[in-house]
Amino acid sequence: MSGGMKFKCASAEHSRVIQEWLFSQGYSWTGSKAVQNTEQRYLFAYHDDKYITHDSSEHVFDRKPFVEQVVTTTTKTVLVVQSVVPKREKVVVFGKTYYKDDVEAALAHLPRAVL
Repeated sequence: MSGGMKFKCASAEHSRVIQEWLFSQGYSWTGSKAVQNTEQRYLFAYHDDKYITHDSSEHVFDRKPFVEQVVTTTTKTVLVVQSVVPKREKVVVFGKTYYKDDVEAALAHLPRAVL
């Protein structure tokens, strides 16, 4: 699978609107285009197979390397906007938390130790 979209659902109604929009884009649950799992906080839409999955774990949402979509709803309208601020992965080094890309950039400039 080469990616997809991920959504945070604010409510069951929000989930319903997101699912209906995904159905209109050709996505479906396994064998179904019926709204379901509206109690789940997170939805994932896989581009390759055009299917939808769900989860209730924020950890799963944060680790999924999909593009986060921000969805605002109005009556009978769905506006999907790609997230402008990408989520940056974090790492812990010696008990302190840093952004992974910053650590990798800093390490790239350090001389290697000779054994």
